[in-house]
Amino acid sequence: MLITQIIANLNTTHADYSQHQIDYIELEWFELTKRILRKTSLHNQELGINMSESGFSFHDQDILLVDKTRVIAIKVLPTQAIAITATNNHETARICYELGNRHAPVFYAEDDHNILLVPFDQPMLVLLSKLGVTTQVVNARLVCPLSHKANSHPHSHEH
Repeated sequence: MLITQIIANLNTTHADYSQHQIDYIELEWFELTKRILRKTSLHNQELGINMSESGFSFHDQDILLVDKTRVIAIKVLPTQAIAITATNNHETARICYELGNRHAPVFYAEDDHNILLVPFDQPMLVLLSKLGVTTQVVNARLVCPLSHKANSHPHSHEH
């Protein structure tokens, strides 16, 4: 089955799917911006996904398919991440500078937007430790991006 559009999101839709079986396609955080995917749902439904929109990104609970008996939606899997808590504005600026300089994907924690998350990377953990930043390695779903691929701009490091 080929999916070419997102129907809605389970968290925000007004449609009643209480009589439907909810099935999920599980995605890693780095798959959320992939436009072409082949995935098998938890109930073994194979789906081809081909989104043509540039700058596209899936979101947790996006609905891909609705039929008479079921709904297939996106579920973002948890991954190992570094949770970063800044203590003041100066520290926040230093953290953002270092993360941006490394083009690191940055996310807000789902339950606390004062905590930043980056996918776990040992060199990043060492750098943040050297900066004296409060960090903790956690298992988290990276679903609230600080910025979005569509908001990025091309640039070069050549001078």
